[in-house]
Amino acid sequence: MRVSRRHWHRHVGRLLAVALIAGGADARAQEVQVEPEKAAAIRQLLRVTEAASLMVTSIETSLPVQKAANPEIPDVFWEEFAARLRQDIDRFIEILVPLYDRHLTLDEIRQLIAFYESPLGRRLVEIQPTLAAESMLAGQEWGGRLSMEVAEDLRKRGIMIP
Repeated sequence: MRVSRRHWHRHVGRLLAVALIAGGADARAQEVQVEPEKAAAIRQLLRVTEAASLMVTSIETSLPVQKAANPEIPDVFWEEFAARLRQDIDRFIEILVPLYDRHLTLDEIRQLIAFYESPLGRRLVEIQPTLAAESMLAGQEWGGRLSMEVAEDLRKRGIMIP
């Protein structure tokens, strides 16, 4: 498939914007100094909850949709992006550390670690990917039914939805 130069530059521009935003988040994360003991606890929490891995899996799951929505972006981009996701997970964790620092106290982080290291917490981590996938499907079905109901109600009022 041949892509016009203008079309390609527009999509490259979007990708650069995303990269700049992500780069800004990365730079902001490096600017924030988190107390070493708290930063270590946050990293432990992220490890026991598998938060970064879940995020990467979520991104990987969305790649086919993104690829289909942007057919003018060459396959090599998506392949390289997918390959780098897991390679760069440590940097993502470092971006998350100041976020967790801002919203949780050290005591709360320790309590969460204790929960996620418990049998029930381990069970939650185990089933979370399945729950997320099933919840997404349930949400799509619910949204589909809701959109049909809204469209029908509007049709009854003489408003046609294409």
